[in-house]
Amino acid sequence: MNKRSLLDKEMKVNWATRPGAVHKVDTSKHFHVFVGDLSPEVDNKALTDAFNPFGSISDAKVIRDPVTLKSKGYGFVSYPKREEAERAIEQMNGQWLGRRTIRTNWATRKPASMGGSGPDYYSHKTSYEEIYNQTGPENTSVYIGNAPANCTEEDLRRTFGKFGKVVDIRHFKPQGYAFVKFDSKEAACKTIMEMNGGEMMGQTVRCSWGKVEGLPGTTAAPAGRGAGLFNGPTAGAGAGRGAGAAGGGDAAFDPATLAAQQQYWSYYQQYYNNPQMQQQWANYYQQQGNQ
Repeated sequence: MNKRSLLDKEMKVNWATRPGAVHKVDTSKHFHVFVGDLSPEVDNKALTDAFNPFGSISDAKVIRDPVTLKSKGYGFVSYPKREEAERAIEQMNGQWLGRRTIRTNWATRKPASMGGSGPDYYSHKTSYEEIYNQTGPENTSVYIGNAPANCTEEDLRRTFGKFGKVVDIRHFKPQGYAFVKFDSKEAACKTIMEMNGGEMMGQTVRCSWGKVEGLPGTTAAPAGRGAGLFNGPTAGAGAGRGAGAAGGGDAAFDPATLAAQQQYWSYYQQYYNNPQMQQQWANYYQQQGNQ
């Protein structure tokens, strides 16, 4: 009777277990979704809740460091039906989950020869040609997601400079991501191919195309410092779910709103790059608390 239909619903029939015991579902023939750029606070439940609207989830797991138990910044969601996984990939890519926009793609099974104690599937490996054709000829910027919290611009330059000449770096350290601009599209493409899902300072990073003014289908990022090289929020990514939930999706296209966002991010970057300004605000709040 397992998986047979009853009243237009698929049944699940298995051995009953003791109260509190967890039955391990065999997901070897299910369809797996890779989810990258996860915020550190996102756990298995939050991941499940976010992807639950697209179908019956058979497994959802945030990958963690076995020693520190800290999130590695990515996870996997499994569905019994392919069409459910396809909907999740299509509709969740670029949406907000926690404090970041996430990236979704197909995950593939890990060959038995690879062994290891990690998950039995890994992120889809995209070819050089596929990556190269994802954006226009003028785009040479790479988005670096889940950047290590303690990395510096020099660390970024040293890590990614081996793929080509780096002409500019924009590091949004509090948000955990950065942009690296190369002198050629070929160097940027090679970086994405080699480093997406790779390791930097012990942490798994995610790489994709950065957004360039006027080029569709590229990564959205906060505006402000470096606008023009690395463009600001778009309705499809940054505004996405948040604007819709507030009932003001059209506000993302309002020039006054975009100008306010750019002014905010410009000040935000100045604040985190200026210890003197931070101290001034700290003194101000201390004075207010003593009144």
